[in-house]
Amino acid sequence: MTKKTQKKTTVKSIIVAVFFVGIVLFYFNHLSNKSATRRTDAQKTEIQTLMEYDMDAEYPNTPRDLAKLHNRYFKQFYGQSLSDKELEALNKKVRALYCYDLLVANPESDSLDKLK
Repeated sequence: MTKKTQKKTTVKSIIVAVFFVGIVLFYFNHLSNKSATRRTDAQKTEIQTLMEYDMDAEYPNTPRDLAKLHNRYFKQFYGQSLSDKELEALNKKVRALYCYDLLVANPESDSLDKLK
């Protein structure tokens, strides 16, 4: 091998090594960001989770699931000290679980006063 071909081979080897190191660093960075996002989601409080609950997309399928969700809301009503803003937001969410007749029989202002 001549000196020139040996130099080209060395340069190619260095370029390939740098490329692979870059790919590995990118992959670990991607995994690190993904796990940080999961940790942030896991650290949400129950109140935040319930306030973000989308009744249109995730309405409970069975009566049992409906009762479980209702109980989660009422644990927050009676087990936590909530601000007025949180109380109003959670009250609106829990009222989305009720049927029309129950909503008519219990106006929102009355149910909110009773919760306070």
